[in-house]
Amino acid sequence: MRFANELKVVGLVDIDLEALRRAADVYGLSPEVMFEADDDRWRELRPDLVIDSSPPWLHLEHAIQAFEIGADLIVSKPLALDADQAAEIVSRADAGCRSLWVAQQMRYFPCFLEVRRMLAVGEIGAIEHVAIEMTLDGRGWPAGHAWRADLPEPLLTEAGIHHVDLIRWVLDDELADMRLWTWNPSSSPFRGNSSAAGLITTRRDVPVTYFASFAPNGRESVRFDSGWTVTGSTGTIVVADGGVLVCRDGSPPQEVLPPSEVPVGLDVLNERVLHAVVTGNAQSLSGTENLRGLIPLLASTVRS
Repeated sequence: MRFANELKVVGLVDIDLEALRRAADVYGLSPEVMFEADDDRWRELRPDLVIDSSPPWLHLEHAIQAFEIGADLIVSKPLALDADQAAEIVSRADAGCRSLWVAQQMRYFPCFLEVRRMLAVGEIGAIEHVAIEMTLDGRGWPAGHAWRADLPEPLLTEAGIHHVDLIRWVLDDELADMRLWTWNPSSSPFRGNSSAAGLITTRRDVPVTYFASFAPNGRESVRFDSGWTVTGSTGTIVVADGGVLVCRDGSPPQEVLPPSEVPVGLDVLNERVLHAVVTGNAQSLSGTENLRGLIPLLASTVRS
């Protein structure tokens, strides 16, 4: 990669002019390299790498623009809202010999990295069952809530895509089948389905029971870096509030990683994605790999 040793921000594009000005101050950029969203003159800068954090229905258009000028691309999840567009983005990257990564940053939570390590060395034997629960108020985004509120499946495309990525990443396994029911509780602030439940199975025949909601309606909050129970043949791993506990042979739980009052910040997680990219350690974040979780997720809903 041409930018492996050093990254330099050469331009910014945003629909929010005030956000542009704030970011320009951070990076010490002049007004000449700040562009409104409909101004395609940014391509004249010929960047080596484009980072696209726009809404998903714009990803194909932006990918085409990036690949046409020879840039590699990091794109926020979901890669697209339908399988055909997602596959086309990956195909265009391959055709242009460009690198494409999807920023599935949740896998860099310390708790999930630790569980992945523990399972890789067999600390609880063969995996027999995984339970995942998340219950959060889905209005917690500081920007972009309006368009997210209009998504037909906001829970799946905003949280579910991270969960299926983590299942593949943490268990080092692939998805075999997904049967998810989605619905929108009457208390929900979303127009689309803000809750999902169902069963996911992996190629190694591990059943994963799943429940997640952006409309808690009085339920106790379960953070994203929480709510996991992995049961193995010789023990159980529990992820709670960013911490990791292991129980073996009926003995008291042993703390492997302490919990935290607040989750690791999104800025830190994004930095870890970027570090993986620039150091050549992001192969598992490639667009091709991302399709292995996204396509089954998009096809998974059996009732909504």
